[in-house]
Amino acid sequence: MVLEILQIVLVIILVILVLLQSPGTSPLSGFGGSQQNSIFPVNSSSNVISKVTAIVVAAFMINTLLLAGLRVRDTKKQSITEEIENQEKSVIPFESE
Repeated sequence: MVLEILQIVLVIILVILVLLQSPGTSPLSGFGGSQQNSIFPVNSSSNVISKVTAIVVAAFMINTLLLAGLRVRDTKKQSITEEIENQEKSVIPFESE
């Protein structure tokens, strides 16, 4: 429950941080951006927002992996044939009058 709430908070913070960034301040702007912002970052206030965004992205990915790992562990492992047999047993046939 705590990880799920943390995930929602991280998503909201991430969306806000991405919207606050000016165009062209993406860490990947060196690969397709202008020559001015190529590979070497410019020291400015937008650089701080980029670093905070990278930290939030890392926290989001770690939290996502934790949630996925917990879900896999909690799922009941059952083969497809067992699931079909259980479904057939639970189906009530139509009774004709």
